[in-house]
Amino acid sequence: MRLQTKTLILAGFMWAALLIVPNTRILDYSMAAYAALSLALSMLVFLFIRRLFIKRIEKINSSLSEMTNSNKLSLHLGVDGNDEIALAASQMNLLIDSINKVKHEQEKHSKDYLQKLQTKNDELQKEIQQLLAVEKKISVHQDEIAQPAQNREFFNESLSKAMVHTKRHQKILAVLVINLDFFKQINLRFGRDAGDLVLKEIGERFVNTLRTDDMLTRLEGDEFVVLLNDIGKPKFASAVAEKLQNSCAKPIKINTHEVTVKTSIGICIYPSDGDSLESLLTNAKTALDAAKRAGGGDYKFYSKEMNAEGHEYIQLEKALRQAILHNELSLYYQPKLDIKQSKIVGIEALTRWAHPEFGNVNPAVFIALAEETNLIISIGEWTLKEACKMNKYWQDEGYNHLIVSVNLSPKQFYHPDVVNMISSVLNETGLSPHYLEIEINEATIMTNMEQATDILNSIKAIGVQIAMDHFGVGYTSISHLKQLPLSTMKIDQSFIKGIPHNSNDLAITNAFISLAHYFGLKVIAEGVETAEQVQYLADQQCDMVQGYYYSPPMSAENLKEQLTRIMDEVLI
Repeated sequence: MRLQTKTLILAGFMWAALLIVPNTRILDYSMAAYAALSLALSMLVFLFIRRLFIKRIEKINSSLSEMTNSNKLSLHLGVDGNDEIALAASQMNLLIDSINKVKHEQEKHSKDYLQKLQTKNDELQKEIQQLLAVEKKISVHQDEIAQPAQNREFFNESLSKAMVHTKRHQKILAVLVINLDFFKQINLRFGRDAGDLVLKEIGERFVNTLRTDDMLTRLEGDEFVVLLNDIGKPKFASAVAEKLQNSCAKPIKINTHEVTVKTSIGICIYPSDGDSLESLLTNAKTALDAAKRAGGGDYKFYSKEMNAEGHEYIQLEKALRQAILHNELSLYYQPKLDIKQSKIVGIEALTRWAHPEFGNVNPAVFIALAEETNLIISIGEWTLKEACKMNKYWQDEGYNHLIVSVNLSPKQFYHPDVVNMISSVLNETGLSPHYLEIEINEATIMTNMEQATDILNSIKAIGVQIAMDHFGVGYTSISHLKQLPLSTMKIDQSFIKGIPHNSNDLAITNAFISLAHYFGLKVIAEGVETAEQVQYLADQQCDMVQGYYYSPPMSAENLKEQLTRIMDEVLI
């Protein structure tokens, strides 16, 4: 009911009371009775007005005071009835909601802004930490040259912490003690000031050679010590030692003269060569002494076995670089046979290395080395180009059109230019994409499933076929498998080896074949070596076999001869 209506009713009630009471003939009121009745009517009118107006306004005022004092805009004014007071309260509630909305938006904006500031601050802190890490790696500044004891204390503290971290995470680290050969002659000939300049120059070169996480400190005189954190394999320390020695090859100018500094390095591995700070440093110095006794300019491991392995690793890396330059690498091809058609339908290209001194180098050794040294990128591109070129040549010569398979290593596969590289090779060689198959290890795909799927889809878009190699050893889930644009599944030879006598291998192989066919994939069994295995796989509807039962990998010339001889023959 509107306020105007309520007011009119109240006025009418008062008017009627004032008319009726004085003119009533029922009772003969005295003046006192009239006054009492008037007072009662006045109180009734007051209570009515308080109920309708004053109490509701006081309630609104109380709510507003509570909001002001508590700063809680989440509260709302009570709304009773549907008159002007109720309407005013409703409008104020709408205003409060609008203020709340603006407040929340401002808070969100402030929070986002603060988050951006925090992110930027974190980035700046990270950059500062990186700069501090670089600064701490070397203690060969002007004020530190005269304070080797402080440097040693700082290094010992860092090494102790690194050993705890390495042990907890089951990793390995290396300590390298470096000595400048014949440095005393530089001091004697040119003076100590010139010697200090040489030390600083060598220290700066070492810093530029090492990783950010590594540490370099000058202990005393011309002796430096390096801490290599998380080196993966002990032999990798030899590669760092080689780089440190090479960094000294450039002559250093002293006035009008030039001097060349050579270094001897002792290497100790934690935890195999020592389990305490003292033993690591002592054993590294023992290895350093062995390097100096050998004539200097060399590095030695504390372990004799690691000495041989480290030097072999360096020699093999140098030889592999030369092999790439001098075209010592070659491709061998292993046929893939279609069981039902009894003929060759594909070949896998395999890189081989015949070294003039080492002989035939094990592919598992030099491929791993190439992966560790990033040489795999150039080797992989050469392999792909050579395989496509030969396949196109055989097709042009009139042989059956075969699919050539080429493996991509993890670094090749995740290289940002891999798709363009494959496309460029196909354009250059003229091979149709349908006759190229890229093989990717299951473990490589599982390293980063999302990125791998994107890369595989891009390769598939070119028209190239894709095979998952060594299936069964990388723990691919079925949900992941159905997302991948595969054409072929290659069952790892570890499961083929026990066929047909090992019940577990039989069950697993059967399951893999059924799973692949369910997803519309062809199946190749790797490492097939016996007629029994071929027969069993044929009975289980396996599509293709590959292995020494039919043929080991062979050169391009031998494969060409075999293709000529068996073009129309039944092979199985």
